[in-house]
Parts: sequence; C-alpha cells; structure tokens
Amino acid sequence: MHHSAGPGPDPAISIILCARAGEECLAGLLDELARDAPQAEVIVAAPEIDEGLAARHRGVIWVRAAGGRARQLNGGARAATGEVLLFLHADSSLCPGALQAVGRALKSEDCVGGAFALRLAGRGISLRLIETAVALRVRFLGRVFGDQGIFLLRQTWEALGGYRELEIMEDADLVSRARRMGRFARLPETISTSTRRWRKNGVLRTTAVNGLTQLGHGLGVSSTRLRRFYDRWLGCGGSEESSRAGRGGIEALVLCGCAIMLGSLLLRPSILTRFFGPSQVTAEELYQNDPQSPRFDHKVWDNQVARIVDAAGMVDYESLRRDPTGLDLYIEQLAVAPFEQLDRDQKLALLINAYNAFTLRLILDHYTDSGPSLEEPLAPRSLKSIRHIPKAQRWAAKRWSIGSLRLSLEEIENDYLRKRFVEARIHFAINCASRDCPALRPRAFLAEKIGAQLEAQALAVHSAGRFANFDAATGKLHLNSIYDWYRGDFLAQAESLEAYAARFMPKLRAALARGQRIEIVWKDYDWSLNASD
Repeated sequence: MHHSAGPGPDPAISIILCARAGEECLAGLLDELARDAPQAEVIVAAPEIDEGLAARHRGVIWVRAAGGRARQLNGGARAATGEVLLFLHADSSLCPGALQAVGRALKSEDCVGGAFALRLAGRGISLRLIETAVALRVRFLGRVFGDQGIFLLRQTWEALGGYRELEIMEDADLVSRARRMGRFARLPETISTSTRRWRKNGVLRTTAVNGLTQLGHGLGVSSTRLRRFYDRWLGCGGSEESSRAGRGGIEALVLCGCAIMLGSLLLRPSILTRFFGPSQVTAEELYQNDPQSPRFDHKVWDNQVARIVDAAGMVDYESLRRDPTGLDLYIEQLAVAPFEQLDRDQKLALLINAYNAFTLRLILDHYTDSGPSLEEPLAPRSLKSIRHIPKAQRWAAKRWSIGSLRLSLEEIENDYLRKRFVEARIHFAINCASRDCPALRPRAFLAEKIGAQLEAQALAVHSAGRFANFDAATGKLHLNSIYDWYRGDFLAQAESLEAYAARFMPKLRAALARGQRIEIVWKDYDWSLNASD
C-alpha cells in the first residue's frame, strides 16, 4: 500500500486512549502526554467522562463509548483528525522521542504502521524474561498486541474497516490484517506498561493464560470463548491478597492445561477448538452463479422431510426408523453429486440439505442402541440427545460423502458453509437434531429459491419464542446460544448482535430505531432430541 507521507514534516498524530470507568492510571498518562507531546491530538474513549480530568486537561477530546475495547477504540479513531492513529492502553507510558520515531518510520514508502518495544515497569528477572520472550515473538512470529502501542496510517485503518468487534485479541487481529497491506515496523523505542496484572495473578499464571489465549486465537477459537476463559483465570475482580491464596495449585493446573493443549495442537488441532467452542472464521464468497452449471435434484429429500417433519420442525424418528428408504437413497445421490461443477447457489442448497440429511442418518444409527458415554455417564439406553452419541462418532466423524469429498459434519459447517459463503442465515437452516436448534424445514432448500427460503426460515425462527424473543417494556432480548457461539459470523454482517436479530424481529427493530437500550439475555440451550410427540 502506498501513501504520501514521504520526506517532509512529521505527520499529525492522534493518540487514542481506551479506558475503563474510573481507571486511576489514566490521569498519569494524560499528564505525561500534556508535558511530552503537546502537539499531539489526544482522545480518550471511555464509558463515562471523568469530569475532573476533563476540566484539568481541556485540550483532550472525550468520546463516550461502551461495549468493549474494540468499539471504544473505533469510536475514538472516528473522532480523530490526525494522519496517524496511535492506540495506547491507559496504563502505558511512552519513552522520550517515541512520537518522532513514529514519524520517521512512516516516511518509508511501504510502511503502513508499527509498534514499540515492550518494557514492563518494575524490577525482577521474571519481568526481563517476559520482555525477551515478547521481543522474540514479535521478531519471529510477527505477533503484536495492544500493550506495545499500535500505530497505523489513517488510510490503513480506514481500509481495514477499523477494529473488528471481537471480545478479546482485537489488536492481534488488526495487526494481522494490516501486515497484508504493507510493512509493519518494529521500533526500538520502548513503551512501558504496568505490571499490575502480573503482580496480582503471578507471573507464571499470567504468562500461561496469555499464551493459551494467543494459541486459541491462532487456531480460530471464538473470541467469546476466549474472553470467558481469560476472565475466568485472570479476572479483574478480587484483591491481590486473595488472588495469592491457592495460587500454586491454580498455576500448576494452568500449566498442565498448557501442556495438554500444546500436545493436542501437534496431534489434532480440533481438540483445542472443541475445548473453547466453535471456531471463528473469515467468510469469503468463493463461488459464482452460472446458468450453465449442472443442476442437482433434491426431490427425494423434499419428499422425505415432507413425510417426517411436522409444522413445528420436529421429526418423527419412529416413522423414519421403520422406513429410511428415502433418506438412504438421497445420501446415495449425494455421494455421486457433481459438487465441484455446481455453481454458488447449487452448492449452498446442496450443503444445507446434506448436513440435515446426514444428521438424521446419524441419529437413526444410534436411535435404539445409544447408551452411556464419557460425557453422559448416566445416559439411558434409548437416545435422548445427540450428545449421548460418543464424541468420535458425532460431529467430527469423517464418514459423509459429497461427490469426491469425504467430510465430517464439522467440516461441512465450518470449512464449507461458514467459510465459503458470506451468509450467516445458514445458522437458521442447518439442524443439529436438538430442540433449540432452528426448526428443521419440512421442504428441501432449492438453488433457484435459496435466498427467499433462507429469509423465510430466518423470519420463522425468530418468530418462535424458543429461539428469540424481545420484551419492549424491559429492553431484554432473549437469544438462543447460537448467536453467542457464532457471534463473529453475525457481526461480520451487522454492527451488533441485536442489530442482526432486528432484521427478523420488527419490535426489536423499532426499539433500536428509537434508541432504546437493549440487554441481551442468553437462553439455556436444550439439547434434547427434536422428536415429535
């Protein structure tokens, strides 16, 4: 990416600070910036404006922003006027000459941004070792985090669309995307960061949890799951004294977990993603429509689901068990489907129908002979939930054929439907044989109607109280956990989960339009079998 910084005066820099309400260290950083960087524009993005600090630093721009660090930083960046955006944590401190170093780095034609070398405030060999490890990570892996002070050209930030609204690792994600646009500078100048988290939780535990979180992010683990994991082990609550209690046992547990996870990574990466939950993906439209492509006939599947699925989307498994002829014939047809030759809509309809058909066959295979498993030691002999099926035979089993492909249900969903189509409505179309999965559609999805069918399915799902409901009086939006598990898919197509759900919920849409505050409440997920009564 080329830019016009070139030789000449240093570009104007806007410093964006992200702060929590009442963050004590913010005052010290503002004093420092007023003394050492009076020429820079300083913006504080925080849930609440500190009136005392605002009165003391009248040149600082305050932006009221809530809803997570990424949203706050984006709000601050949108208010900035500088050619360069420098994002700092409130507990950081820049060394003398840091801003001049930023200007020099960006005079290089191919440089789009960069970060400083990390220094941890305080003494101790453990802190120096951490600094060395960070330097090696940046040099050899290129991984940079927010505590190193990320700076970007404004045009780079705008081209990237700003921070993605992830719940954690939003800085690593931004840097990863920026590197694809040009060189990312590693400055020798330092940024000093508070060690309060290390002091509170212990160097060993903090380092272990940070490493595991980074590993999970690298494998595409959902930011929601990573945030919960991180907060569980390094939460902000509690005193330093109370956190010391039992620290040795906790650290040992975390280190054992690190060893297990790293071993799992070498042997089977999917183990880690199962531990945290569904993986986060970046969706791309990889296929195009072509009127000359072959057609695939779903008539057998259409007749099958029309026979066994009722109006509520529940399945008559007893009837299916007595006569699985239609289901098995359709699965045989899928095994010889010309998948690679099909166009975009043909592929999408086929993958959705195939996932649902394979899931029915999976249930049927275990319908009468399911028993206890490691996950469900008290499971009865008759199948009550898809989770009573042994894990190795469930979603990860590579037993399903689509043309020349041999896939697992996980691969159909995550590697094909989620990655190769920019279409979050697939989460309302595929069915996991559970009562809180979106209802199974009693007709086949067809390529020539796929857009209208997905829209109708989404509207039907959101009108069903089990999946989603909104109380306008209290502002509470009760959502199915699918929104939580796959939030990245929905946020790629809407600014918030409530905004995405509002597309299919008129009352919610009206509430958002009038500025009502919405509180999301997660429904407990019912995994019991979606069998008709």
